[in-house]
Amino acid sequence: MNKYLIGILLLGLAGCASTRMSVYKDPEFLNAKYHSLVVNVNLQNYKDKTYFEEQVCKKLLKYDVECTKGIDIFLPTRKYTNKERAEQLSKINAEGLLTIQLIDSYATQSYIPPITSTSRSATSYGNVSPYNQTTNTYGGYVVSKPVEDYEVSLIDVLSGNTAFVATSTTKGSAFADSPAMTDSLSSEVVRQLRKVGLVGNDNENNKCRKGLGTQKSSIKYTNPAGSFCNY
Repeated sequence: MNKYLIGILLLGLAGCASTRMSVYKDPEFLNAKYHSLVVNVNLQNYKDKTYFEEQVCKKLLKYDVECTKGIDIFLPTRKYTNKERAEQLSKINAEGLLTIQLIDSYATQSYIPPITSTSRSATSYGNVSPYNQTTNTYGGYVVSKPVEDYEVSLIDVLSGNTAFVATSTTKGSAFADSPAMTDSLSSEVVRQLRKVGLVGNDNENNKCRKGLGTQKSSIKYTNPAGSFCNY
């Protein structure tokens, strides 16, 4: 029993994360399908922003969606008016602007109760078999688990209207790092966009080949013909 409990304890400390998301799709975009998106993640840390946008683009690429990172067309060194932003989107023929906004970031604490494991062994010396006993204690401390709340929206470039909105909460284990949190949320964003039918199609699995596509230019991720896969 002790080994079983210790296994559960160690599993709980693994560096993983999960995301729960609540979504709404505007009825005006019931039959809309997007094949070219700009992903703009609003984070103050530019390294984290770039990484996050790359992860979303790579996941969209699997479903034959051309994707551009927001940091490459909305340069952090410049200020843009709404009109200028629209012009930037039109220049690269983007159909939609996917915005991911961090709302809150905090940590919850959990107490890991101590678990004691005792093992015994015996060594025979003639007619004498002395026992050796070893006792180990695990737990007995407090761990912090990261939590991040986000808002997600997809703006239709042509009409300027919002096609999709969502709120999400990503919770990590005690050892979850920033990439683990990002991977969880980016996967869920793309999954929900596919679920409501805004990206991808039902026949993607029929033409799954090796390769996830290439980065055609410094700012745009594109997919070679027939190389998209459903994962």
